[in-house]
Amino acid sequence: MSESVSKDVMKKHNKEYLETLYPTLLEKKRKGLEKLINDKKAIVQLNPIRQYIVFTLLLKDILHHKDSEVIECLNSFGLNKHTHKVFKDFSTTFKQLNIFQDYSEFLFPYQTTFGFLELHLINKLKEEVAYDLNIDLFKIAKKIVEKKKMVVYLLCLMICFLKQIK
Repeated sequence: MSESVSKDVMKKHNKEYLETLYPTLLEKKRKGLEKLINDKKAIVQLNPIRQYIVFTLLLKDILHHKDSEVIECLNSFGLNKHTHKVFKDFSTTFKQLNIFQDYSEFLFPYQTTFGFLELHLINKLKEEVAYDLNIDLFKIAKKIVEKKKMVVYLLCLMICFLKQIK
């Protein structure tokens, strides 16, 4: 199979993927915004840690859109310092990838590229939401490590106790 044929096949595959991805992302956006708007009163009343959990779960659905509706929703929750910077318009991202694939020697399926991009954006989203909610993730991680050490210590004590009983 020649290089130009394989490039054409990959371009066709990528185009088909984008055609199926676009409606899916729009539907996720609609549902995500609907959940956020409908549950706004309940979300605002939560403590910052629980808000963090809710936001990281619900904002994943609208992560690939950066229109006025999404920005307005983020601003209504006070997520306007850091969080809004994570949101990217996926159509411009894929336009850039289309331009890149014309000149690139190696092509990758957009499914792979989109998957890595989504994982990166979700991790970045979690970090930025924590900053906007004034949550110190380092302090929380330190507490978790301390609790794990305590659990291991208690397990060791239980094992020693059980050995003594036998």
